[in-house]
Amino acid sequence: MSTLAVTQDDIVKIVSEHLAAVDNFDAQLDNFIAAGRDYGGFVSRIQRRVASFKEWIETAEENCHVARDREVGPWAVAARREAPSKVVLTGPAADDEEEVETENEDEADYLMSDHFIGMLAENCQMFHELETLMVQLIHAYASVKDAKANLGVPADEAVQSHIRLLKQYNDVKDVGQQLIGLIAENRGVPIKTLYENGDYGVTAED
Repeated sequence: MSTLAVTQDDIVKIVSEHLAAVDNFDAQLDNFIAAGRDYGGFVSRIQRRVASFKEWIETAEENCHVARDREVGPWAVAARREAPSKVVLTGPAADDEEEVETENEDEADYLMSDHFIGMLAENCQMFHELETLMVQLIHAYASVKDAKANLGVPADEAVQSHIRLLKQYNDVKDVGQQLIGLIAENRGVPIKTLYENGDYGVTAED
């Protein structure tokens, strides 16, 4: 039976799995902006958030210790209709709000639709979940690595270090399983297939 031992290579695999999704979403945002549908900079703000996220995961791909200080940023986007031809777009930060006066009700309908705000919200929620899990995983990975580097300390400290390592192991295991779930969802395959092919060094029994 294999054990769950997260390495830099594992981080690289996880990042690689999601870079394509980041690039695809960025391309969709480009299309909105090119079509004149930035809506007062609303789409551009989301695109800057995506760019920041991409830069961070690429840093994590190179060196987890450098990326460990990341805090999960805001990702929530939403829309509310205040009049037949007026929609308020919010996000990704809580205080980001853009009041849009549309030319007609059809355009307001579009802003409220799954094709616009629904798609943006769904993608932002996915990246929020991914960023949260990646932050947890990187912290756990870096902490375990630091603890291992401090072996050879006095007995009482060694016991405490062992307890911390065990807790970190369980944290890594939980986060790793959630990330595998996200990857399976992104690929559109059952989770068990990722365990079966062994790409991530774990099986369903771990």
